[in-house]
Amino acid sequence: MRFSKKSIEQQIVFFYLFSVLIRSGVPIVKVLKILFLTVSDSTLRKVIQETHTAIQNGDSISTVFSKYSNLFSPFIIELVRIGEKNGNLDNIFKSISKLLETKKKFTKKPTLFIDQMIFFTNLSILIDSGLTIATSLSLLGQEIQNRKLKLAVEQIRKDIEAGTSVYEAFSKSAVFPEFAVSMLRAGEVCGDLDTILPRIAEIYQKMLEHNQTKIAITKQYADTIRWDDDYVDSSNDIVKNIFREAIKQGVSSISIKSPEAGKGAPVIFYVGGRAELQHNLCIPEKYYNTIVAKLKIMANLDFVERKQPQKGEFKLTLENKELYFKIQTLPTDTTEEIEILISENG
Repeated sequence: MRFSKKSIEQQIVFFYLFSVLIRSGVPIVKVLKILFLTVSDSTLRKVIQETHTAIQNGDSISTVFSKYSNLFSPFIIELVRIGEKNGNLDNIFKSISKLLETKKKFTKKPTLFIDQMIFFTNLSILIDSGLTIATSLSLLGQEIQNRKLKLAVEQIRKDIEAGTSVYEAFSKSAVFPEFAVSMLRAGEVCGDLDTILPRIAEIYQKMLEHNQTKIAITKQYADTIRWDDDYVDSSNDIVKNIFREAIKQGVSSISIKSPEAGKGAPVIFYVGGRAELQHNLCIPEKYYNTIVAKLKIMANLDFVERKQPQKGEFKLTLENKELYFKIQTLPTDTTEEIEILISENG
């Protein structure tokens, strides 16, 4: 259902202020009084009045919203219900506000590409809210306007419910671009799908904002990252060996240099300020991009971004020790290098 520009703008303000005020500790009844004085849309003001009465009578916000299907989509109503159930309405309302802002910005001329971006944004919100991917896809199927995308999502849901992996289900659809499917594969094999989904939506948005000039660059790099089982397993083993050897030697930091033709990527350990090249841990060139992508995902970084430096961190338990790893990417002319600091206290 398409809403007027004014209606969407009023909803953006409504959900954003609702989120901010709740997070500030303002009681919901008082929040509703403030919102009533803030918005001008007559239908939305009526919703606020009814919600105020419902809260005082012990009813839920989602119950009131469900009466206004001409104003709130089933997706938004379900999100509000989830927020009430999980006690995180502030985060849910903030997500809804961002979602509506994205729709307002990009849906003047709806395209399949834009609908896909919104789809991944919505999917990440639902997964982050605790729903299964099959349930999320079922709910999103009611929200999607583009017929081609709607049919594809419905088939993907059926395939996943039948036991097909997320990556395989999406790759079979032939609707989504290769970079999105590749990133889904990365998230699935690393057990970090909830982190990858918003990253996919961000890349769609960056492409749109730059008139899609990054599509070729992103695809070219994504194609160098292998997510075949043998590559993933070998890359995991290499990373584990590097970390275990680092712990054994009491290393404070690790430097992974750019691959050298025919020699692989050098790994340098720093022990007591002294640099030591680890000849036996040199990373084979064919695994380098996959290992770098894996480390970025572990640190919640954008794994297809190679032109800008990034910083992140993650925590692992190795050799019965809980350790903190701070990672920084350093772009070079042809690739990027990785610096990793290791500590026991974060």
